[in-house]
Amino acid sequence: GDKDKDGDKDKDGDKDEEEVKKEVDAELKKEDEFEKKEKAEHEKEAGSSALKKGDDDEKKSGDSDRDDKMERLQRDIAAETHSKALSEMLTRVRTDTYMIRQKIDILERELSDGVTLEEADPAESLVYPLSVCMQSILFLSIQYFVVYTILAMCKGFIECFGLNGDSTMELALQGACDTVFYAPMLCVLFIGTQMRASQITQGRGGPPQIAEIAMQACCWSVLVQTLLVLALPAFTGKAASVGEEGIELPANENRAAAGLLMLIRYTAMAALYVGFTVVCFMVALMDTRMLGVQPVDIWDDPTTAESEYAPHVSMAMKCVMVLTQLFFFVYLLHTILFSIVQLTGPMGLPDTIHSSRNLARRWVLKWERCLKACTQSVNSAPMVCTLFMAARMRALELNPKDGKPQWWAELLFQVITGAIIAQVLLVFLATATGVDPQAIGRGTSNADDGGKDLEELSCAEASGLERLAIALRSLALLVTYSAIVGVVWAICVMKNIGDNEKPVPFAPTMMCVLILSVMYYFIYICLSIAQAVAMCIFSFATTVTHERVESLLRIVHLFKLAEYTIKLCPMMALLCLGVRERALDLSAYQGSPQCWAQDAMYVATFALLLQLLLVLIGGTLSSGVGVDEAGSPVTRGMKYVPGRVALEAAKALAFVALYGGLAVIAFSVLSIRPETAGCSARGFVPLVL
Repeated sequence: GDKDKDGDKDKDGDKDEEEVKKEVDAELKKEDEFEKKEKAEHEKEAGSSALKKGDDDEKKSGDSDRDDKMERLQRDIAAETHSKALSEMLTRVRTDTYMIRQKIDILERELSDGVTLEEADPAESLVYPLSVCMQSILFLSIQYFVVYTILAMCKGFIECFGLNGDSTMELALQGACDTVFYAPMLCVLFIGTQMRASQITQGRGGPPQIAEIAMQACCWSVLVQTLLVLALPAFTGKAASVGEEGIELPANENRAAAGLLMLIRYTAMAALYVGFTVVCFMVALMDTRMLGVQPVDIWDDPTTAESEYAPHVSMAMKCVMVLTQLFFFVYLLHTILFSIVQLTGPMGLPDTIHSSRNLARRWVLKWERCLKACTQSVNSAPMVCTLFMAARMRALELNPKDGKPQWWAELLFQVITGAIIAQVLLVFLATATGVDPQAIGRGTSNADDGGKDLEELSCAEASGLERLAIALRSLALLVTYSAIVGVVWAICVMKNIGDNEKPVPFAPTMMCVLILSVMYYFIYICLSIAQAVAMCIFSFATTVTHERVESLLRIVHLFKLAEYTIKLCPMMALLCLGVRERALDLSAYQGSPQCWAQDAMYVATFALLLQLLLVLIGGTLSSGVGVDEAGSPVTRGMKYVPGRVALEAAKALAFVALYGGLAVIAFSVLSIRPETAGCSARGFVPLVL
């Protein structure tokens, strides 16, 4: 009986051993299948047959070694413990340990080959992903308005405590304000580039990477030049003198430091010019193949023999690129010639000494003055291009596929562009024929120059060529302003152009852009009319009373003071357009910025309008009212105390409303999301509810 029991135990042990073996084999089989799957995926990615063969051989040898080790391990444990149950338990533990090590080896191989991480869900991010284009626009806008805000606060502090108004800090901030005047022209180019990329990709992508890198280079270039001006007092003890010609570095006895500052300056300038040139090229070259759009032939016209991979560059974008290149080309040449004038020293050399060098320097100085007059002609390019982009954006809202304004509006784009180019060519031709380039722009100097000089507005002693040049320039200005009025009208009356029959309400952003444009050109048109009237009276009238002279000069001076206030108009309009373009990209051209963001646009726009009215009213009532570089009225010379107090209170209110509204607009760029890109109360429903 005992033998039978022992036999039964042996049979039970054999059965347990077979079951354990089956379980181990099943686990190993699963592991083998898992390994095969992993190897197959690895081989598919690698695409190498040689690697596949080597891995198979390694796998086979590894499997046989593993089986031998497991058998030897089980025999050794059974021999040492004299217990099959214990040997089975330890074998299972050993098997699990082996499988864990095997999985660790697989993870190590995956880590060595590189792990593809799952992309973060934009819906879970704090800030919905910003395109590089929008980052650049926001970067330049913040830089622009931060400089002006700090200067306005510094001015207020100085006025409040009656401090000296010519401190080094104030002069440095004034120089920084003039270094950021490139920002509006760059922003309008970036907005146009983003709009073209959105049109090609149907709102699913942005410009190519090389264009985005070029945008970032432009932004950092402007920042470096601004920081250079702000940091100069720490090296030289003097603030930089910055004007329309660029940065005029103060004298520095340390030649090494002076050379370093010059190197930084021209390196930043080179990055700026290379960057905007690359962006212009990418606008012309980008298509569905470059932007990775599928299918690539979505823009192909079946009626033509050639394949089209992108729509034609819009007339608005062509004009923007032409004016951008003209703007930077004029300023580049002027900066180079101005630097040569600075480096060649004073003009007071006798004709008998270094006569050739003196003659060459006179030639350089002559053309430097010519290019300075040309800069006055291209200074209106940022606001003009902003209007072009506003018309283009309105057309894309009405017809996202084609987005073309009226044919006569596009014709006006070309007329304005041609008129600005004609003004520049006129100055060049006049200079070449011996006409003083400054005589062509009589009365166009800044308010700093006084604006109360009778000789500045008189051409009684001008030659026949000078009078002809002045008349042609006045004609070009008349054509420009008339065409601008036509563009504003085209934006207001633009209706559904394509197959889209759904009415699209007029966006508050467009309303603010038009208000800013009207403010900007109203001042310049009034200034041109006042200058023309004063010039005619002073040049051809036989008798002019002293009172009439004073009144005319005061009117001209008043509108020149208003120029400082409207300097903010282009950048404000571009910031509003940038916010709207981001909202349209997030909503397939159906939404808009948030309601509170649109309210902030209205607040900032009417605050700037209030500042302009304060300057005009204050300058009309008192000759002691001036304007600082930030566009705010200065009442230090105003003697009537109640009027001064009221003007200061209104000035403080306008300051808070203006810069507070701008801060809210900038915040809306970061907080907007697809589900909030709309304002149902004003007819713009978000795409995602």
